[in-house]
Amino acid sequence: DLLKQNHLSYNKGFLGVYGFNAPDINSYRALMLQWLSLAQEGSLLMCHPANQQVEDDGIGKQRPIEFKYLASNQFLDDLNRNDCRIF
Repeated sequence: DLLKQNHLSYNKGFLGVYGFNAPDINSYRALMLQWLSLAQEGSLLMCHPANQQVEDDGIGKQRPIEFKYLASNQFLDDLNRNDCRIF
């Protein structure tokens, strides 16, 4: 209520939590489709992409998988199919 009273923006949902164990793009996409289906206006979806593996990073192997999907036309299609937009 304090945020609303002061007209401050805030997220209305938090998505993207997983065990960083999607072995390939299709597995990550399956997770993303679940998250997008749950998204509502004002939702926040976290992701951790990088265009290459990050050494000495607990989730470093997962980052390029996320990047490849998020940079794909499939992701754009999935956003549109779920009536989701990025702001």
